[in-house]
Amino acid sequence: MQIVDNTELNSELVLTLGNLTAAGKLILNATALKIARIAPIVTGSISGDVTIEAFVENEAYNYRFLSMPVQNKTLDECSDYTLMTGLIGTPFPTFNFNSVYFI
Repeated sequence: MQIVDNTELNSELVLTLGNLTAAGKLILNATALKIARIAPIVTGSISGDVTIEAFVENEAYNYRFLSMPVQNKTLDECSDYTLMTGLIGTPFPTFNFNSVYFI
């Protein structure tokens, strides 16, 4: 099955059987009260780009720990959407602080 029009999800996507092609049209919404998610997939797969929103409170000078629920991605692929500093492979490797940590 392929998503044709932009589809915003506000709760949980449960894929029980089959393959879903997101084609950049699936958006997982986030609010202060709830974050949409994809349930563990037992049989099937999801392919294509999915937009995953995160709700972050607007507080001055506080750090946030964010993680991306993806596999097999490089820093370069993620740096278009997130300012990354302080380590080799980021757009600003010589900044005096790191905005990205990885394990």
